[in-house]
Amino acid sequence: MKKTISVLVLILALCCGAVFFTACGGGDDDKTEVKTEFTFTGSATIGGNLVTAKLEGKSDKTFVFTSGSLTDNGTYVFTDGKGYTFTFSDGTKKETEFDTATKEHKFTYTVTGGEVTLTLSDTDFVPSEPDVPTPPEPEENVVFKGTWEGMGMVVDIDLILNDDNTCKIDWSFDAVPLDTTGTYTFFNNVFTVTREDGAKFASEYDPADGSYTIAYSQQGGEALAEFDLVYKPEKAPVFSGETKDSFGDMKGAFDLTMSADGKAKLTCTNIDFLQGALDREGTYTFKNGVFTFTFAKDGGEDKYTASYDFVSGSYKFTIDVRGDIETTVDLAMKPIDFPVTSPVFKGETKDSFGDMKGAFDLTVSADGKAKLTCTNIDFLQGALDRAGTYTFANNVFTFTFAKEGGTDVYTTSFDAETGVYSVTVDIRGDIDTTVAMTFKL
Repeated sequence: MKKTISVLVLILALCCGAVFFTACGGGDDDKTEVKTEFTFTGSATIGGNLVTAKLEGKSDKTFVFTSGSLTDNGTYVFTDGKGYTFTFSDGTKKETEFDTATKEHKFTYTVTGGEVTLTLSDTDFVPSEPDVPTPPEPEENVVFKGTWEGMGMVVDIDLILNDDNTCKIDWSFDAVPLDTTGTYTFFNNVFTVTREDGAKFASEYDPADGSYTIAYSQQGGEALAEFDLVYKPEKAPVFSGETKDSFGDMKGAFDLTMSADGKAKLTCTNIDFLQGALDREGTYTFKNGVFTFTFAKDGGEDKYTASYDFVSGSYKFTIDVRGDIETTVDLAMKPIDFPVTSPVFKGETKDSFGDMKGAFDLTVSADGKAKLTCTNIDFLQGALDRAGTYTFANNVFTFTFAKEGGTDVYTTSFDAETGVYSVTVDIRGDIDTTVAMTFKL
């Protein structure tokens, strides 16, 4: 009986020991071994000494970095097509670049006195295409509209002007590909459209209703489509301004309106006793971009002209107010709120310097200043620059530059067929020559 009990006790003890051994993990079979998956290495000569560096990436997504006596650690992430991102113990992040020529991942680490570039060869890595930001769609500013009737059809056409000076002619007819693109300028109150095939079209302005009309034509198969493209602002243009002199504690506000029959009328809009008493009625014409107003006066007539100021985008002139009270009114009219193309005249010197000619730009700014600068020859840049002023009236630029003992004054000519403004300017300094310059709409 005692022997039987002893055997049972021994068996129980062995079983409990086995359970305890298993529960306490007494074996190494289930423990995951952390291995080195890759190694970046690099070296550099800093201060006359060879500095080496090594980064060992482990299988548990950690790494150990060593360089001389420096040791650091952190974690890493690998992204297909991108490479490695290492986060060091102080939070510093390093992203690798991939050199397609050497087939290596690489990054630079800063050590005392300099930098060490570490690399890892990887012939199987395929870098992804770089992210190319999608440019925003250009904003549409103005849309000219037209209609073509032919071949038993009525087709609507839009001329869309974008804010990046590109344009599109969009046809509602899809059977034949007629849509086309181009560029445009807006200068001197004229829209000039240059189609992708080089054809140019310029707008005509009607001050009676403020509309811009482009006589457009385009070949569509065997048919030549000819029609008008029109843009009409919501409100007809009105010249507005205030009197030079005050009446009591306020100035008189005046409007000058124009009608389709060529009549013009000046009216006071804000002071009761002036309304009617100082009104003036007359006529107007609009030719070659210039307004001419004619008003009767005792013993004759007053004539006024208003040309376009491209800086402000307005027509301006000063008119006399006649009657019991006489004063003047500065009037201005902005036909359209649209960015004006700022002109840049370009040209080359008549004479060569060595084996090349000097290229010059003549630019103008909103404050009435003009500047002539050389753009291509180092020793001429700055030395031959000229700063001056300009005016623009009646479609003519007048440039004024100082010279020793006086001033140089230059005026532009304009070729309506080509849309080109031309001027020849003297270059003065140690080298004297001339530059024939042009600005093309």
